[in-house]
Amino acid sequence: MNEPGRRLTASPTYVPMEAIAVHEFPASHTCSNMGFSEASPVLMMVDGSSPAPLGSTATSTTAQVSLASVTWKDNTASEIQRISAPYKVVHDASCSNAPSLTVQLDTTFAGGVTIGGRAHSPDACVRVKTTNEGYLNAWVADSRGEYNAVDDGSSGIGSTFGSTGSMISVGTSTMQACYTGFRAFYVQGPNSNAWCGSLEVSYDAGSTWVFLVCTMGCYRGTNGADVIVDYDGTTTGGISTSAKCMSMSNCRFTAP
Repeated sequence: MNEPGRRLTASPTYVPMEAIAVHEFPASHTCSNMGFSEASPVLMMVDGSSPAPLGSTATSTTAQVSLASVTWKDNTASEIQRISAPYKVVHDASCSNAPSLTVQLDTTFAGGVTIGGRAHSPDACVRVKTTNEGYLNAWVADSRGEYNAVDDGSSGIGSTFGSTGSMISVGTSTMQACYTGFRAFYVQGPNSNAWCGSLEVSYDAGSTWVFLVCTMGCYRGTNGADVIVDYDGTTTGGISTSAKCMSMSNCRFTAP
């Protein structure tokens, strides 16, 4: 028998709260249910499997929200897009400790943010170290777009998609460059002379570094501490967690 004032639940309880939010759509968007003459976009909670207005009585609130066009005349909702709630405040079981904030979407911060007492910014520096000389093409995704030159070319790293690349020698080609709005670092092997090395990122102007992680295209492993990039896939060395980018794959590395 439960004690008065206590409720035991088998799953988390979600309580939606209203907040000011602006949703931006590009001029060329093809999103449905937009632009009704007698409707307004409204951010709604999801009750079970259906959108429900904030403030209504919900029986099965989820951690998702629904952006919908709601007509003024009959209050009907036409869903534009359903997403995870952009953020949620997570309380402990006793509600006696400070809650934590969980950001549920991939987030681009226009300004700086402090995490664990350490300041971070949307600008990042990438460092490439060579442990086995070979050929390497590389590009960076940042505020300029998806595939951009990694530097001014002085490092010898190819920076044009599909180029033949340049030989990078051990000990002479530690490349470091910083980017605004850094999102990802791409690598590709242009020929059979494999390149090996490491890929690191710093969000505090080089005070601390962490290894990038392969999130797309790698044949095996994800560890940016030991990366093998080869055109024909014949290279089989490396440690068990080596991130292997083979067979002309365009491999994407991002911050962990």
